[in-house]
Amino acid sequence: RFIMMMYSNFIWSQIAMTVGYHYSAGKFDALNELIDRSNTKYNPSNKAWSSLKGMNGLSLGLKYRYGSFGLNGGWRYLFSIKSAKGIVETGTSNYDWQWNFQNNAYNLGLEGFISNYFSLGFDILWDGYRIKSKRSNQGSSEILWKDNIMSSTIYGSLNIPGTEIISMSIRPFVQIPITKVSMDGLATQLGLESSSTIPKFNSMTYGISIIFNNGPQAKDTE
Repeated sequence: RFIMMMYSNFIWSQIAMTVGYHYSAGKFDALNELIDRSNTKYNPSNKAWSSLKGMNGLSLGLKYRYGSFGLNGGWRYLFSIKSAKGIVETGTSNYDWQWNFQNNAYNLGLEGFISNYFSLGFDILWDGYRIKSKRSNQGSSEILWKDNIMSSTIYGSLNIPGTEIISMSIRPFVQIPITKVSMDGLATQLGLESSSTIPKFNSMTYGISIIFNNGPQAKDTE
């Protein structure tokens, strides 16, 4: 029992908490197709919904490093808000309509350290996407659409030493979809009738993360 307690204490002593900022860009073909069709159908007079080009947000996680290898796990929240103003429908007064595109992702991955200053990593993500809707003529918001997909992320990391308990990492990344989901249900809900099909939604994006590692800073074993 004593040995198990010592081993457990050793493991926990090597774990660092991570806090980060992320920016993710992409084409978002399916969502932008829906935005274009919504601008045509609802024809907002003051401001149309703009195309979705990127999302940004924060992350929290845990990182365990032993020698030249690391195990990472955590949660990430990204969002982007788009608004249309001056929509007129039969039987209603002018109203504004806000869409909040949200991404809640949980990741687990491995990281290999070439040195204390550079590493390469790979994550598997469970990606939860949703669109939260709020109309100015309604009291509460609603969920227009939500679905889950699987993704993978490949990144390189420039690791900048700090103190014994904190360091910073700058990570350019590419996120590659494993699965895709249909947007036809949302198109029907919005009344977007069309003979042309809507592309399936996927998470093909690229971007950059700035990560602060708070905890023991492991050294090379060389």
